[in-house]
Amino acid sequence: MFIIELGGVCNVRLSVVGKYSSEITALSVNCTMDEALLVKMVWLFLPLLLSHVSAELFSVVVPETTVSGQLGGSVTLPCALSDNLDVRKLEVRWYRPSMYSSPALLYLNEKLDPSVTDITYQGRVSLPGPLEKGDVSLKLDDLRPSDLGMYMCHVHDR
Repeated sequence: MFIIELGGVCNVRLSVVGKYSSEITALSVNCTMDEALLVKMVWLFLPLLLSHVSAELFSVVVPETTVSGQLGGSVTLPCALSDNLDVRKLEVRWYRPSMYSSPALLYLNEKLDPSVTDITYQGRVSLPGPLEKGDVSLKLDDLRPSDLGMYMCHVHDR
């Protein structure tokens, strides 16, 4: 969603969903100015807004499945980007609910970042890839009872 203020009195909210910047799903306007002037301003600024929209919007695909493994073994939690987009320039974060700030894995600046990773996962997590094809599945090794639960896959275009 992009928010632009026109003259400080008008907020234009543009929601873009889809692969291409031409796929606009919602455009809502809250203003106090003349409606005719507003329509002209929206159409004036719409091309400007669209020029800043990434040509490669994506969605994260996580199949509905339960993954199970043996204590001491390994599991791979599936997660991928739509259209097999290259994720090497993106931020990938695997975390437990309510544990966003101390994730199981953080991939940033084209490498794993252990500085914020929850210490219980250090040395036990990886992204087996291939990252260039949008595969951000999490491999979790040396399974422990504390690993049981839900994990969130979050991919962000920095």
